Amino acid sequence: MYRRLADVEIPLGRAGGPPLQLEVGFGDGAFWAAFGPTAKAEAGGALTYVGVEVSSASIVRARERLVRAGLGDALLIKANAEFVVANLVAPGALERVYVNFPDPWPKARHEESRLLRPAFLNMLAGRMAPGGEVWLTTDHEGYLEFARAGAAETGLFEAREDDPPLAALQTKYARKWREFGLPLRHWRFRLRHARPQAALVKFLREEPLPHAIFSGTLPDLNLAPMPKIVERHGASTVILLEAFSGRDALCVLARTEEPDLSQEVLIIARSRPGGQVVAGLEAFGSPLVTPGVKAAVGAVADWLAGRGLTLVQRSY
Repeated sequence: MYRRLADVEIPLGRAGGPPLQLEVGFGDGAFWAAFGPTAKAEAGGALTYVGVEVSSASIVRARERLVRAGLGDALLIKANAEFVVANLVAPGALERVYVNFPDPWPKARHEESRLLRPAFLNMLAGRMAPGGEVWLTTDHEGYLEFARAGAAETGLFEAREDDPPLAALQTKYARKWREFGLPLRHWRFRLRHARPQAALVKFLREEPLPHAIFSGTLPDLNLAPMPKIVERHGASTVILLEAFSGRDALCVLARTEEPDLSQEVLIIARSRPGGQVVAGLEAFGSPLVTPGVKAAVGAVADWLAGRGLTLVQRSY
């Protein structure tokens, strides 16, 4: 089933509990549709699969495929893998991580964008069960050597080459490269010893929606349209993209970029009787109330204050 980030029950898994397996970038779901029944049989049926993907279209295709394969209990999340591992997965819970044909980011200046770099592997080690493994299948020798070097640098994993599971050869990328006669490599990185396990971050817990209260009248966008605004707030970037106005409300679409997390949110300012205006984050879409989202509400509040409204109260 598909879950929005804010609707995911955390933590995912628990140390010593039923196996938790994660696939990063599941595409159209072909790998788990083929491999899932085998993995679940090996675990006696008590297995939780979590797939993370950044493409909405892929999530739709994968969900349909997995339901047809009788794997409708798969948990699919639209998110960055690093965000999910750091903030949703219980320490010591992950049994296995599947990485099939990741983006190789072939240029040297883009190496920091590669998933299996030392920083991610170190973080992953704090979420993995003893003996947990990362399974990497790739056609890119440079990426493979990068991952092997990163695992060696951490000192936490032992690496070995193995035959890929047949399911990994049934993905669209594997079929394409095999048609070209290009070699595919499969390596498994086994956790030798765990590292200190960091607790989940606190900002995922429920918080009231940030808002601001003003005295005054909503500005007329026909007279003073809102420009595209880009602001930096610490590690966050806030972009006010568009604004629309109606009879008694003004709606702002904003995007927030934070480490390992991007969100699009709605911030709506509404007129109230008595000459008040309330501007706040909408619950639509179940946004996570992060520092970046609070900063987006603050940016809208600053714009309103610059249009003649007087700030009376704020919560952001």
